Amino acid sequence: MQPGYICVAGINVQDNEHIRPVLGRARLTVDMLAGNGGAFDVGRLVELGRTQPSGTAPETEDHTFDPGRLVPVRELSPGAFWKLLTAVSCDTLADIFGKDLKAQREGCAVDEGKGNASLGCLRTATPPS
Repeated sequence: MQPGYICVAGINVQDNEHIRPVLGRARLTVDMLAGNGGAFDVGRLVELGRTQPSGTAPETEDHTFDPGRLVPVRELSPGAFWKLLTAVSCDTLADIFGKDLKAQREGCAVDEGKGNASLGCLRTATPPS
């Protein structure tokens, strides 16, 4: 990510689906962060207003929104935040990204136009160190 820009990933609390708010070809800027007077922050519930699905596989979570309609709603309690993350977590990377996930030299990838998703939460077998 280049300085001055951000990527936002969230969860729609109505259906527990992952969502990535996007602005079409424009990029989200750091002034959209709560620390800079914007709406987005970790653990914050934000109303995006009307959105339009705009992604193609694997980026199925992309939804175009109008930044003028952003409304910060409230901070989730730590317990509510972790409960939400637990509810959407999967046990394997294949559960998240689909059968098209392929191992590569330095990680894994899904070819453009394939896969179930580009966002997800992985439940680890042991706590991270």
